[in-house]
Amino acid sequence: MNRQHKKGIINQISKRFQTTMIGSLARFEDAFGYLWGHNSDKPLTDKQLEFLESWDYVRTSILNHGNNQMREAIDEIIDHIEKEQELYRYHFLINKNNQRSEDL
Repeated sequence: MNRQHKKGIINQISKRFQTTMIGSLARFEDAFGYLWGHNSDKPLTDKQLEFLESWDYVRTSILNHGNNQMREAIDEIIDHIEKEQELYRYHFLINKNNQRSEDL
């Protein structure tokens, strides 16, 4: 597998992880965002500020955890690809007289 192909796979996997994380967070905000005044133009109440602080902490934790898992998954895939390439690598040695190298 060439470097360009490997880079493309890594980019696709990264996008899938990011889309999963951001999409999940957006759905949570849609359902519970009213607790911290999400999409509201009104000033936040003290209780909403508390919820917003909690939400910011949870959101950051989810993104950090997801990014760590993404990096580990990509590393595992790269290791697997490299091991497969080593396992199935063949070297053909041909000399001028078409003799096998062990015959020389």
